[in-house]
Amino acid sequence: MRTFLSVAMLLYFMILPESENSQKESPRVYYVTGKGWHTCSDWKGENSSFKSGYIVGYYEAATQLAQISSDSEIKKSFDMGSGLKYDDYIKSVDAFCGDYRNLGIPLPNAVGVVVAGLTGRVTTDDKDFVVLRCLAAAGTDQTKVSDCYKRQ
Repeated sequence: MRTFLSVAMLLYFMILPESENSQKESPRVYYVTGKGWHTCSDWKGENSSFKSGYIVGYYEAATQLAQISSDSEIKKSFDMGSGLKYDDYIKSVDAFCGDYRNLGIPLPNAVGVVVAGLTGRVTTDDKDFVVLRCLAAAGTDQTKVSDCYKRQ
């Protein structure tokens, strides 16, 4: 239980919004930056138990974050949808991480984009992925991270 709460709080305090001044009505997709995160490359090499555990943990963290947050935008942004099974998320992350251009993308970003796409909150195309790939390459260099957001 403490692990899930820790992940939820980590996501809450270490996330960066997709854009600073979004004119879209859809909820934001939040991205993590920096090094030390598991990436799509790691995901590809993991077994089904790890993948199931990661998705369940992400789901629990998102659920707890929505419960403790009073911000309706945060609640919408981390909505996991309904009618989907954990296996649906796993297969979708497998497909996303299967693209060689996404291997460096941190798992929280990959799962966040996949969840947002599966729940219909956002549509993603290759232009959106350019920002994710740029953030993955930027690491902890704040100037490079800022430059990535200018590509939107």
